[in-house]
Amino acid sequence: MRSAAGPDAVIPGMGTRARHRLILLFALAAPAIARAQLLSPGQLARSHAAIDSETSCGSCHLEGKRLSQDLCLRCHEKVGKALSESRGYHAHLIRSSGKPCEACHPDHQGREFALIRWDPQKNNFHHEDTGWPLRGATKRPIAASVTSSRTIAT
Repeated sequence: MRSAAGPDAVIPGMGTRARHRLILLFALAAPAIARAQLLSPGQLARSHAAIDSETSCGSCHLEGKRLSQDLCLRCHEKVGKALSESRGYHAHLIRSSGKPCEACHPDHQGREFALIRWDPQKNNFHHEDTGWPLRGATKRPIAASVTSSRTIAT
């Protein structure tokens, strides 16, 4: 004898496939915003909040879940320009690792998530990798607290 809390509690005698179809039917019938919340892994960071809606997924994603680096660079034009000129820190990272944007800047982690986590000592940062090596007095180390408060564009 099955308990009321078991798998047949929804509709007695309903199989697993039928339950999945019923769930899919409810998901498709739900309002668009509710569907987006079902499909989305979480809120976007504050800097991307303007595109955090059920109709804006295509701002970053191609069909399905796949992200598009080209779509990232439509908004992040300065980074895109530096990449096209093969200069700057992002160009160095891509040449050395081949990682996509989201490897370092994962989103859908909530409004308070820091998309830029910058610690030059921890990240083994070498200024010459940016294409602008430091010379003379500017070679002195800069405190991590100073660099972390700046916006790094390239």
